[in-house]
Amino acid sequence: GSAEALREAVSVLDRTLEVIDRTNEPLNWARAKHDSGWMLTKIGLLERDKSAVKTAIIAIRDAMAEFNSDMLPAYSNTARTTYADALMALGRLEYRSDAETAVPLFSQAEEVYGKLVIETERDEVSATGSAGSMTARKMSGLAWAMIATRSFGPACEKLERARELAPQDEQIWVRSALCLMLLSQTEEANAVLSSRHEPASEAKSLQAGIRDDVEFLRELGLNHSMMSEFESKYLKQPQNPPAPDGKGR
Repeated sequence: GSAEALREAVSVLDRTLEVIDRTNEPLNWARAKHDSGWMLTKIGLLERDKSAVKTAIIAIRDAMAEFNSDMLPAYSNTARTTYADALMALGRLEYRSDAETAVPLFSQAEEVYGKLVIETERDEVSATGSAGSMTARKMSGLAWAMIATRSFGPACEKLERARELAPQDEQIWVRSALCLMLLSQTEEANAVLSSRHEPASEAKSLQAGIRDDVEFLRELGLNHSMMSEFESKYLKQPQNPPAPDGKGR
């Protein structure tokens, strides 16, 4: 949603938190804190607002304190994923002005994602007998943090395994190709993309995710000559809105 709509939602949560007693309703309080943090992270990225993301990180940490990993593993897993995402977001915004400040944030996110991968794989194996899409998604997040710290080789290895665990997750395949580009393995990158039955899905959420991934790499100065070709081939270009008379421009 828009930053304005997200801010309105955060205001609603803030009012809710004023009437929820943390001692008597710790779970409801933590849910509201977590959701507020998630939205503030989105706002921060949309508006390039570091203070919003910093506030988000504090809110998510507060929620994590109530989501005991032993008592509420699903909530704890979600909150820590949101926390890692917020660290990545802040690192992304800090990188524009101070790369040295950003790197420790990416490293912290990598550490959190790493633990989540281990725990999620353990839980999936226990529940179903094998790791699957949930582990793959955490592994994709871990790989993206590794890319931010310039650990391209290990990141590509993680994404290759993630592809094996979640062969239908198109964004993981795209991230894998982008990672291979950064290693200048263009033939391998093209092979990964061409192995899909269709170019990247037309789903708006996936298109937005892919555009954001490419933009993220460029913001970190991770450019490759193949990226523009990749965008034109695999991403739909935004269309101009129709003129008031209904005719195209």
